[in-house]
Amino acid sequence: MTQNQNTLPLNQILLTDCINLLKSLPDESVDLVVSSPPYNLGKEYEARKALEIYLEEQTIILQECTRILKNTGSLF
Repeated sequence: MTQNQNTLPLNQILLTDCINLLKSLPDESVDLVVSSPPYNLGKEYEARKALEIYLEEQTIILQECTRILKNTGSLF
């Protein structure tokens, strides 16, 4: 992903580790965040984690989403 401080790529789907991507984005640079976090239920397609670890990871991700979201933005 190529970017400068003022311009982010438009209309792209990025397949990457979300925390690394979020940390690479500038503050208040995104209009919309749509997230579907794992529910940590132990489904066959996800590994169940200890609740404390799961909540810690999700807190970090939501803090980054909040940081990159513009004041006029939305988080779903």
